[in-house]
Parts: sequence; C-alpha cells; structure tokens
Amino acid sequence: MTTALQSELANLNRDELVTKCQALQERIVKQGKTLPGQPQYFMTPDGYILWQERTVSLRIGGGLTCIPGVGTVIDALGWDRLNEVLRVHVYLNPNAQMIGSPARAVRVSGAAVGCVGGVPQVHTLSLTWAFYDMFLTELIQKVKKNRVCGAMGIKGERPKGFDGKPLNFFEIEGGAGVWVDVSHDDIITTLKTLQERRSKPDRAAYTFLRRNLIRSFSGGISQKVPGDSADIPVRGWYYPISKDRLEKIAIAAMRGTQADKEVELKTCPDEKMADANEGAALETELVDETTGEPVERAGAAPMHTEPAPPAAAAASSAALPAPPSAQTAQDADDGQREMLIDTLAVMFKDLSRDDKVALKQRFPKPAASMTLDELNAVHRHMSDTLAQRAQRAIFS
Repeated sequence: MTTALQSELANLNRDELVTKCQALQERIVKQGKTLPGQPQYFMTPDGYILWQERTVSLRIGGGLTCIPGVGTVIDALGWDRLNEVLRVHVYLNPNAQMIGSPARAVRVSGAAVGCVGGVPQVHTLSLTWAFYDMFLTELIQKVKKNRVCGAMGIKGERPKGFDGKPLNFFEIEGGAGVWVDVSHDDIITTLKTLQERRSKPDRAAYTFLRRNLIRSFSGGISQKVPGDSADIPVRGWYYPISKDRLEKIAIAAMRGTQADKEVELKTCPDEKMADANEGAALETELVDETTGEPVERAGAAPMHTEPAPPAAAAASSAALPAPPSAQTAQDADDGQREMLIDTLAVMFKDLSRDDKVALKQRFPKPAASMTLDELNAVHRHMSDTLAQRAQRAIFS
C-alpha cells in the first residue's frame, strides 16, 4: 500500500470512507451479496484491504463492569468482544519485571499489530501494575469506612482508642500513613489480597496491558458507557499479513525498531495502574465465579520473546537491516488465507445447527488444511446460505 493511499484513507471521514469502499468494491467480481455486518474485501492497485462494521452488545457481567466512584466501563472481556471486529493481534513479552524488595509492583510490556483507517500499525506499551499502592489505598478506604479498623496518623505515634489491639503502621509518604488493627477481619482480607497479588502479580497486569493495547486501535470508542448495557458500533480494518511477518514486526517493535516500512511504529506512553477500585474490578474478570475457571480470552495471539535489550544493545539491533517490504506470492496467499479463516469463523457462528451440519458434509476438510480456492468456495457457500435465510426472514 503506498504512502499516498495510506494518508488518504487515514484522513477520510465516515461518509467518504463508505464512498471510497463502494468505488473499490466495483473493481472486483463478487459472487452473491454480502450480508450487513459481514466482512467486505477490496483489491486495489496498491494492495488488498478489508473492513467490517458491526454493532457489539455489552452488558454488566458480559463485557461491562461497574467501578465505584467511576461508573460503568468496558472491561477486559468487553474489549475482547470488540476485538472480534477490530482484529488486533496482541503479543505479550512474558518477561515481567518485579519492582522493589519486597515486591511493590510489576512492569510488563507488549506490542499489538492492527489497522487504523486502513493503515497498518504496530503499537508498543509498557505498563506498571502497582499492587502495593492499591493495597495502601484499600487500607485507607477501610479505616475511613470503619473506624474500628484503624486510623490515619504518623509514624511512632500510636492512635488513641485502640488499647490492647495489635496495630501495625503502613507508611504512605513523609512519615504519614495508616495504622490498622491486623486482627480485624477487613484488614486480614486486605492483607490476604496483597499476598495473592504479590504471588502472581503478572496475571492482572497482562490482562490490563492487553486491554489497553486493543483500546489503542479502537478509533475513539469511549471506555465509559452510560447505564448497565451498551450497543457499540465498531469498524475494524484488516490488513493481509502473514503470521511470521506479524511476529517479526512485534518483536522488533518491542526492541524499538521498525522492521517493516509498510507498518507504522507507534510507542504509547508508559502507563501505571494504581487505582484500587479499578484493580479489584479487573481482577474479578479473570475467573468465572460460577465455575472457578479462568475466563477464556478471544483473539489472542501469544508469542514468547526475549526481554527488551538495554539502550546500547537496542541501538545495535536498530542497525540490523529490515526485511524486504515486497512480499512473495506465497506470503500474500498466507495472509489472505488467515484473514479468510478468521472471517469464516465469524460467519460460522451465525449459521443454524442444520446449516452447520450441511456445511461440514459438503466441506469435510478442516479450514486450516484448505487451499485459498477451497476457502473462497466455503465463503461463497456460507454467504449464500445466510443470504437465503435473510430473504426467508423478510418474506415470512
């Protein structure tokens, strides 16, 4: 895709994008009519792009979380749902860095490859999960809400009214802090939470990091929503790119290097999560309370990488030659196959049980082993099936 086309697509408003896509669509021969909400493919003289627009419905407990004092927000599971349209590929560096002794925070990093307005980009982000700061905030909230738990004060001056109580002091700043009764049930619970966070701090940190990487491609979708449900229109731009190329781009980006001149590198400002309420709300998303099992994340593309090198090593790695921008025909086919398989997975969910049985009888091979022509045949069959069902619904 040329720089001129990238700039043009990035600067178009919604109506202009629709007009542009309609003009591009006329250049290819389409078999059947694509249903609303299904992906649209366009071949241009400068390359192949795809976009999809769909409304995603979220609710409390199903993509939305209510945070006291903040309101209702899209949680990590909700961003995973939105990512079914955005199709951002997230890569997490497995090397978490503990901060402090004993540990007071954990720092994690990652990269995400996606598309903004048809322009492919890779975003990198480092995030600090400050679980000890959350702990101090929770202690302050406890003593404000229930004065028998403890009191605010200064180091060395035990507060009055707690005779015979096992008090412990936790310093916040400059000798000021909070005295708490470590025998009180609320304080014991808070101490247990700190221990759990300290034993597996990267778990919540990676969830929050993944959420914010996806958000960086969302095109202005607000994190906060009114009420306890929301229908959110999402437009996702796809760029045909092979898995190997994605991984090379992400690994280089986490080293601070742009390995592919066609994919723009953007470094997001470092973030710190120290809000106790939001931290607690995020942690509730990690486990299904009814089954006790971890919640499955949608659209993950895990990758193992080595830690980011120090500045000197990063400078030397930046000098390495970037891979050639021109892709082979096989790479282009692989990219198309991956995008088409993703599309078929979305369409498959909309089929009835009988339609799915008929599809498997006609195309028994797994999608991963099909050729590009076979996948296109499956796509035409599913499009026809969904179109016929829509027509029956209209005239019934």
